[in-house]
This record gives sequence, C-alpha cells and structure tokens, in this order.
Amino acid sequence: MKTMEIPALTTALTIAFVLAMAGTGEAQDIDSARVEEIAQMLPEHPEGLGRPVTDRDAWEQLARTAAFQQIVERAESLLDEPIPEQPDELYLEFSQTGNRTNWQRVAGIRRGRLAPLVLAECVEDQGRFIGAIVETVEALCGERTWVMPTQYRDLMNFNQ
Repeated sequence: MKTMEIPALTTALTIAFVLAMAGTGEAQDIDSARVEEIAQMLPEHPEGLGRPVTDRDAWEQLARTAAFQQIVERAESLLDEPIPEQPDELYLEFSQTGNRTNWQRVAGIRRGRLAPLVLAECVEDQGRFIGAIVETVEALCGERTWVMPTQYRDLMNFNQ
C-alpha cells in the first residue's frame, strides 16, 4: 500500500465506524445545522496522534529498536490468529452469575490486536497489515456495546 493511500484508509475506517455506531440504537433525526457547525471545527487535513506514517525517518528509526521489532513480530503472529468471537452470552454472564472474567478476556484480546497491527504497518508501510486492521476495526465496531458489563448492571447500553 502506498503512503498516499493511508488518508483514504483512515477516512474509510472512520466512516465505517460512524455507520456501525449509527446502526446500534434507535433512529435519531440528524440536525444538519449541527453537522455543519461541527464540520467547521475540523481541520482541513485531519491528523492523528503521533508521527504520521509519511514521516519515514521517524518510523525507520523506531523500526531499528528491539521494542518495535517485537511489535512487528507480534503483529505478524496476529495475521494467523482469528479474532475471537464475543457472543452476547459472554456479556450477559456477569448479570446472571457475576462472572466478568470470560467477557473481559475476550474483549482484551480483541482490543489488544489493534495497536500492534497499526504500529507494525506504520513501521513497514507496505500494506501487509491493512487487511487485519480493517477486520479488527470492523469487529470492534460491530460489538453491541463497548461498556464493560460491570459498569451498567441494568444492561441499558446492551439492550439499547
């Protein structure tokens, strides 16, 4: 993947996230004036945290460190690991039995995939990890709720 394609990927992932979240609750009217107001606050060229992937000197310097070599190795291993399923039963287990460990273990594995995959892609800038990044983001966006089961015992987020 060329470096120039990264902004398009970021935009696509953001749109996928917004669309996934839009479908999780009841339909709401969108205030177009508010959308325009927010749009005016956004920078012309959005940036994330840290060094952009286009700063190849910074990423190549990091790539030479043992820590980032280990991150790339971890990301490589994730390419062969399926994203674990997180069925509703795992979430509901806390409200039924008080056990939160099973849901939290799976949630941690799912969420823990993203950082090494993204960092490895930034180090390499070859597109090798993009598919796994997209798959992970889609899986996270598809979750019924991101609220831990211990936080809302009434299951409001889960049910709505």
